[in-house]
Amino acid sequence: MQRTARRTARSGKYGSTTWKKLTQGASVLKLWGKDDWPQLAILSLTRDAFKKFRKNPKKFLNDFSIFDPPVIQANPFSTIPQDIAYNPRALIIPIVHGRASHAGWTIVPELDEPVFSAGRTA
Repeated sequence: MQRTARRTARSGKYGSTTWKKLTQGASVLKLWGKDDWPQLAILSLTRDAFKKFRKNPKKFLNDFSIFDPPVIQANPFSTIPQDIAYNPRALIIPIVHGRASHAGWTIVPELDEPVFSAGRTA
């Protein structure tokens, strides 16, 4: 089943399977086909690009035409830390966009190695 999904994704049925550069430090992977709902996009952002995104997610998404129709409202799914204490290579932002043009997102840091809570070891 997994092979079939991969072949179908490569054929373009589920959108682009390659990252598209938006601007310095920002790329997007769009994972939906024509008339498919919900729409799912994954952003890969540097810390500087994330600062721009976080300032106004709706404007960022609409300025780069990530979704069609444009986003009316964009909110995080979970509490987002004010400062990211560790230094991830990039911040991965999965975003779900529904028919009502509301988008929800969260952060997944792209780390070179695991980060454990105090007192835990690998």
